[in-house]
Amino acid sequence: MTLAPHEFDWSIDPECSLGYSEAQLPEQLGETYPTFEKYMLMKAHPICTGRCPCAEAHGHAYYPQDVLPFVERSGPRRTN
Repeated sequence: MTLAPHEFDWSIDPECSLGYSEAQLPEQLGETYPTFEKYMLMKAHPICTGRCPCAEAHGHAYYPQDVLPFVERSGPRRTN
């Protein structure tokens, strides 16, 4: 299954000041979440511990600039 960019709810703001929390993305990405996890393996992403700049510990957080390219690339492929 693929996720088209229009299927991702871009109106949802990241829960964490560092980016999307790990809790937000499985629902947003659906069946493509395991692929996203593999995509992020070699990318740096912060772990929110609830200290400055965030008041709540969110665990792994993912920068919007990493989520956006994944969503754009995971959309339907053209076959020409």
